[in-house]
Amino acid sequence: SLCIGCHGADAKGMKIPGGKITMAPPLAGSARVNDRTSRPFVEILLKGLTGPIDGKTYPGPMAAMGNNDDQWIAAISTYVRRSFGNTGEPVSQAEVAKVRGWSKRRQKPYTIEELTISKAKKATKKKKK
Repeated sequence: SLCIGCHGADAKGMKIPGGKITMAPPLAGSARVNDRTSRPFVEILLKGLTGPIDGKTYPGPMAAMGNNDDQWIAAISTYVRRSFGNTGEPVSQAEVAKVRGWSKRRQKPYTIEELTISKAKKATKKKKK
């Protein structure tokens, strides 16, 4: 019920009355939700997300939900990654705890560029090995 207010019951984004945009980007079919690893989506849930997303600007940032425990984040992540036509693998509490540890010093929401850059850096490191 927490996600529906912005992402809509169908996870395609809640339409703003009289507008052409939605309150938030779709979760259905999202690259971050369906990523082969759960890390980008878990990072967003823990710390929030701000700025344009896939070339679109939304009315406000995604709120950080990191005050919830690892079990809650894992359950929400798994539900969204396995619903609305998404095909992401389930997320464990251990995975959430690991991501929470990596991002514990971060105080601000992520941007899409930061999440994309972290993937690009990993790919570069693998090529160098």
